[in-house]
Amino acid sequence: MSALDKQRRAGRISNIVLGGITLLLLGVSAFLFWTDYSVFVVGERSEGVVIAKREVSTPSRTGTGHTTSYQVRYRFQPEGQSMRYGRQSVARSRYEQLEPGDRVPVWFDTGGGEVSYIDRRARWNGPICLLIALCFAAGTAYSIRYQRRLEGH
Repeated sequence: MSALDKQRRAGRISNIVLGGITLLLLGVSAFLFWTDYSVFVVGERSEGVVIAKREVSTPSRTGTGHTTSYQVRYRFQPEGQSMRYGRQSVARSRYEQLEPGDRVPVWFDTGGGEVSYIDRRARWNGPICLLIALCFAAGTAYSIRYQRRLEGH
């Protein structure tokens, strides 16, 4: 097998891997967008009460410090339904504003799911995942184009 054949084979394998990662990320993005859609567009709004809050400190990946997430637990009772409980990580500024006993708006999925949020602004997972997927898609497209150029197409 010549060096050019090895390079072509490696290129095809990398295209398959990049394409698979792209599809996976697009699927995750679709799921996250669907979850947000089912809560904020189709779902309902209710009033809830903060029941607890806590700071969760975890070692950073580099081992040089800690990262802190701010979690708020709340309860709410949709009209004609039983009491539900939820927990959400929020921005530090929102965390500092809230105290146990405070009333908060709660958006929830009416389709029987247990998904609910008290802070709409904290929902960046879908757009960020989509952006990463688009970067992988661009890389895959470039890689395929480069591979075709190598093969003389």
